[in-house]
Amino acid sequence: MLIDIARNIDQHFIGSKVNFLKDDHSTSVIKIEVDGKNFIARRDNPGSWLRFTRRLFKKSRSMKTWNKAHWLNKNELKTIIPCAVVEDYIFFIRASSFIITECIDGDTFKSYLADPAVSTDSKFQMSSRVISLINHWHSIGINHGDPKGPNIIVDNDDVILIDIEDATASRTKLRKRRAFAKDWAIVLHNLQRYEELRKNAQNQILTIFDGDPDYFSKLLVKKSLIQEHSLVSQSFNEVFPANEIDAVISGSNLPDNWSEVTKTGEFIHLSHDNNDIHLISSSEGFIKAPSNVKGVFSLALALRVCGIDQTRILDGGYKGDKEYLIYSTAQTETVETVLKRLVENSDQQVELITRLGEVLGRLHLRGFIHGNLCLSDICVSSAEDGNAPLIFVTRNTKWYGKRIKDKISADLSDIHQQLSSRSNCHLLTPFKEAYNQTFYAD
Repeated sequence: MLIDIARNIDQHFIGSKVNFLKDDHSTSVIKIEVDGKNFIARRDNPGSWLRFTRRLFKKSRSMKTWNKAHWLNKNELKTIIPCAVVEDYIFFIRASSFIITECIDGDTFKSYLADPAVSTDSKFQMSSRVISLINHWHSIGINHGDPKGPNIIVDNDDVILIDIEDATASRTKLRKRRAFAKDWAIVLHNLQRYEELRKNAQNQILTIFDGDPDYFSKLLVKKSLIQEHSLVSQSFNEVFPANEIDAVISGSNLPDNWSEVTKTGEFIHLSHDNNDIHLISSSEGFIKAPSNVKGVFSLALALRVCGIDQTRILDGGYKGDKEYLIYSTAQTETVETVLKRLVENSDQQVELITRLGEVLGRLHLRGFIHGNLCLSDICVSSAEDGNAPLIFVTRNTKWYGKRIKDKISADLSDIHQQLSSRSNCHLLTPFKEAYNQTFYAD
């Protein structure tokens, strides 16, 4: 009987044969069978002493989940079905808490996306269902709080949200907008490794999200940076063996399938089996200052999430006492080089500098200041596909959000000074017009 299990629930978490679904500092989750039916039991772990003390006089996570599960089911939002809550007390101090729920069949959304047997069309359809479900929650004023992949269960065509202790119904319009934006940012973060799925989901979300776009952009950046490093490093190492990367980074002889194409200043352009690879380096080896790699890596990711930068970060981190950043781009030339090459064709120069004005306007519109804008640091795709110039971010690049209007003068003065030279003075006016049309579009 379930009541017998509840009375001795702590004993089911002890032993070598326990089927742990999750076991970390915050929670332990097991699957148990009662009368041929599967149930999920979760124990809230105390964690650190500070965390235990902070939660001592608050309602337990198990009780929060119990209350919110009943509340959501009452509002016809399909989620877990709670069966029992157990709390053990020593005098007035809560020693432990448990919750037992019915087991939901199916795979997590994360596992579903990673399954190679699932067709791409099915993944697109399931992503749309997830977005529709969360939009339905939002339509009645409720946000989930943490709709990451493991908290979304997929069973055939059905989608169910679990781990609901952070679900809330915000009262003010501002809080609702921020809570909904956080949900959507996490949903998009689930799709970071699936570019086409992410683009499709982002287009769907932008059509239904009516909150603060600046706040939404900030959340997209924040959520993107949390685990993006490990994700891209993992996918990168699947293509390029770690021992080859070590050889390249250490400065030893390049492996057979690597070749150096060009070396200009702090940038080394390599080729690996027809893949264009770039490493940031210096004359004394790879960059020593921690802020360089961290800044370039983080801001390049942030801009890519915002749809500004075409650079694809492949890997970055530490190898012994050296730091490195590896990224891949299309074949590029610096704007400075292109302008010199097109010195006899002023129309193409104007076209290029107009695109530069549009990109800088988009950069500022998203709340970013470059901080060290130089025509030799801005690259443009050599492919004739209309791609906007790529802005190589530096450790000086920062995100200011709504305070951006007080900060843009530095970037503009840098670029105006370079375009005011005798050879480029005719480009200053089209640059200003393109920038103003983009930045002041709203």
